[in-house]
Amino acid sequence: MPPTPPLTALLVAWRSGDGVAFDQVIEVAYQRLKEMAAGRLCGDNALITLAPAELLNEAIVRLMSSPPDFKSGAHFFATTSLQMRSILLDAARARMANKRGDGSSDAIVASAIGVFDQAQTAFKQC
Repeated sequence: MPPTPPLTALLVAWRSGDGVAFDQVIEVAYQRLKEMAAGRLCGDNALITLAPAELLNEAIVRLMSSPPDFKSGAHFFATTSLQMRSILLDAARARMANKRGDGSSDAIVASAIGVFDQAQTAFKQC
């Protein structure tokens, strides 16, 4: 089996439309991405009901729709981490909207952000 190209080369190939490169990106980066997802979810926060694999899979699906022009592996990991943060914030907003009505109030968004900030604080303590 030939050696796998560096992550940055795989990202460039994926951006160019190479579906095989996308599979290789995920294969190369999956374990680290899963650890990042677990880190985003760690802490004592009962409001977060996603498993690390679910969070990671959702982030990957969002990235697949329109792969950014990643400059490096670090850029890929940072973007994926931000995508995970966005997913958690969306989930908190939805949960707060369901809890308090239609979710149109700015107070609900502020509450959702507060919930996310608590989760992020717990993550930093891990």
